[in-house]
Amino acid sequence: MQYSWDSWTNPRYWDEILKQNGDVLLNGFSEAAAEWAESEKTKNSTIGEARAQQELAFREELISVKSEKVGKSEKFFWITINPKPDVSLSELIKATEKTVLKKWVQTFAYVYETTATNHIHSHILIKSTYEVARARKEIANTIKHITDVHNVHCYKFVVLDEEAAKQKLEYMLGKKQPKKLDNVEITKQWRKDNELKEIYTSEGLISC
Repeated sequence: MQYSWDSWTNPRYWDEILKQNGDVLLNGFSEAAAEWAESEKTKNSTIGEARAQQELAFREELISVKSEKVGKSEKFFWITINPKPDVSLSELIKATEKTVLKKWVQTFAYVYETTATNHIHSHILIKSTYEVARARKEIANTIKHITDVHNVHCYKFVVLDEEAAKQKLEYMLGKKQPKKLDNVEITKQWRKDNELKEIYTSEGLISC
């Protein structure tokens, strides 16, 4: 099946997507689809913005389809916020805290990290029964002033089961791939310099 930017408006397209991709992630789009969308978006810079909007529609349509199956069940949202280069740490902190303090958030954990190139970002793990599509959109509205919410590399939103959530919690605590261990050490010193905790969490996030 060949995909194009106009395919997402065709109902038969969604039937085929669901038939061929039973492993579509609960956040509403497959990793393959996300990579395809990102590569297509950058092919022509003159219509890049329009394609970015179509990519968002593509993702949100899949989110809606999967959300019907997820319903009101308990789930975990994994969110990564990669702010624009000119965004300060205080602005990132404010946006992250506003995200975890939403009324529909049951429990949460979040961390602030940096890299060797001084790229600050935050990871958030939320437990909730809230509708997936609405959660994603509300968070996007909260952070859109500090990042490009249409870019999957700037705003990542994934729905996880409890086992995957446990793995992400370990990731937040520094258990990462060897290639990322240098950044773990850099982040530890950066947190000390900026008086940041290793992790911020509420009680009852994950039952062991």
